Amino acid sequence: METGEVLETLYLKPGEMVVRTEPARITTVLGSCIALTMFAPRLRAGAICHALLPVCKELDRCRERCGTPYKYVNCVVPEMVRGLQRYGAAAREIEVKLFGGADMFGPVRRDGYLSVGRQNIQAALQAVERFDLRIRLSDVGNSHGRKIHFFPHTGEVWMKRLGSGQRPAVQSDRILINSQPARSG
Repeated sequence: METGEVLETLYLKPGEMVVRTEPARITTVLGSCIALTMFAPRLRAGAICHALLPVCKELDRCRERCGTPYKYVNCVVPEMVRGLQRYGAAAREIEVKLFGGADMFGPVRRDGYLSVGRQNIQAALQAVERFDLRIRLSDVGNSHGRKIHFFPHTGEVWMKRLGSGQRPAVQSDRILINSQPARSG
């Protein structure tokens, strides 16, 4: 992103998805929800979602029955891939980044129970794997929220951890937290 460039700013609400090539800053705030970003560098096309829950019970007929396919991780990932394919992207060239999935409502229990945040992370990993995509970067889990800024025309993501006392320094396409690159997928 060039300095001084004024971009259209969009706020992505829970259960929404955006696929576009036009320059913009798309912002969302996450707790247990997840945001996946996808970017096709050759086309300079990007997609982002803000999914609330891991699995739609009406997967085969999600759009027809529930009317909110972007609310569910397992429904929105195929929609994002299809959206980028409409621009001419091949699955092998799509770069994926994953954020969120915090345990917002207390620690994980030892009895095998998975919080909604952890279920969302697992669903995202499974959905990405189904399309043979690779997660290039992720910052998931823990107990803090995240504020995400996604630039669909460059694939850049800026992230701030909320309530953790850590302020990330951002450098180009990498998210730096305490001067160390965030862990990759």
